[in-house]
Amino acid sequence: FPLWSPYYCGGNVMLANPQSSFLNPLFIFVLIFGEIIGLKLLILIYLILGLFGMFLLARHMKILLISSYLTSFLFMLSGPYAMHVSVGHTVWMQMALIPYVFLFYLKSMENTRYVFLSALFMAFIFFGGGIYPLLFITLFLGFYAVVASIKEWKKMRFTYLKNAVLIFILFVMLSSVKLIPMLEFAKSHS
Repeated sequence: FPLWSPYYCGGNVMLANPQSSFLNPLFIFVLIFGEIIGLKLLILIYLILGLFGMFLLARHMKILLISSYLTSFLFMLSGPYAMHVSVGHTVWMQMALIPYVFLFYLKSMENTRYVFLSALFMAFIFFGGGIYPLLFITLFLGFYAVVASIKEWKKMRFTYLKNAVLIFILFVMLSSVKLIPMLEFAKSHS
């Protein structure tokens, strides 16, 4: 521990496994309440976090109050979250943190300190083993930053692209404790 798990496939890497979730701050619920009750609590906690995060994002984007509730319900109570979590794909619980990453990215256009919070939530997604939601938000942020920078090229505002690059750099720095062993493992075991 924490480099090796003898219980996974007859013995396998633990820290370098992209889907390991023991570095997740909310993993404490699994440690306290056990696997069954702890995971059920995590499902509920992530559901509430996702609903609230999407509500905040919708309100930040000036969507009306009733419509903000609807976007929250559509995001968290639609197929992907329920379908994956119901069959045991716990790495998909991290998709609940995607709205926070984008919300703080949008807020970083007015105040650069939100770059750190966006990178922190990306690191939480990664530490929770959510490699697929992390790839989705990384691609989305990259495309959004490029398109928004192209749209604002006349004003010479490359803030969208600059903040996205800062978020990615901070994410690498924050998550390097898991990212470096994972990349090393992936390199040697393609």
